[in-house]
Amino acid sequence: MVVGAAAASERQIRYPPQMPHYLLDTRQLWGDYGDNLINASSSRLVTGTQPLRISRIGPFVPPLFKSGTNFLVVNDVKRRFEADRPFHVTFRPAFYEHVHRLDWHKWDVSADAPARYPASGEPDDYYWESMPPRWWPRWAHRLSSWSIARTMPRVWEVVPPVKRCAVEWLDLEGPEKFGHTHAITFGEGEHGGLFYSSDNRLYVVADEAAREWMTGALGEWVHFGPLLRRDGGGG
Repeated sequence: MVVGAAAASERQIRYPPQMPHYLLDTRQLWGDYGDNLINASSSRLVTGTQPLRISRIGPFVPPLFKSGTNFLVVNDVKRRFEADRPFHVTFRPAFYEHVHRLDWHKWDVSADAPARYPASGEPDDYYWESMPPRWWPRWAHRLSSWSIARTMPRVWEVVPPVKRCAVEWLDLEGPEKFGHTHAITFGEGEHGGLFYSSDNRLYVVADEAAREWMTGALGEWVHFGPLLRRDGGGG
């Protein structure tokens, strides 16, 4: 029985020297503090095709950032993609709804910690503490936001295709995990390029070719987490 269980486990999980697929993420910097500086919040009036309305720190915009499970790029990256056509994605326009000034891009990003923390100590409060005074009238808030946003690059939501696969959190301990946090099980069909997992669309997955192109285009502003591959019906 022990031998049979070991054989079943070996069929379920492969241990290749290099993992061919990765989870897409933005730059890892200063934990939750960096996440709140790099990334954004957003809303959409109608789910699906309507443009994302972005709220974020400005005027600096990283070439890749995310809001929830949506990834966005600046216009220069979109143009480079359209010139190279390395894999299939589409783009939807997004626009800035609320922008508050914080020149964090002038900080030493090689440091182990940000140059300053929010007064509250809460990472989310970089955004809220950068707002104009609450006693300002609404039109003044809008004017302040617009004056910053007009200097910022145009941004686009990246819309990858959905492909048949499932990504799951790895509930493993010790050497079995090999440093991986997630595993992928492929369904039928091909799984090249950049794509959403079909199980819940919470994850964007990249193959090796997509990882190489995005690393070249985005440099330090993109991060890839290797995926442990489980046997499934496709690949």
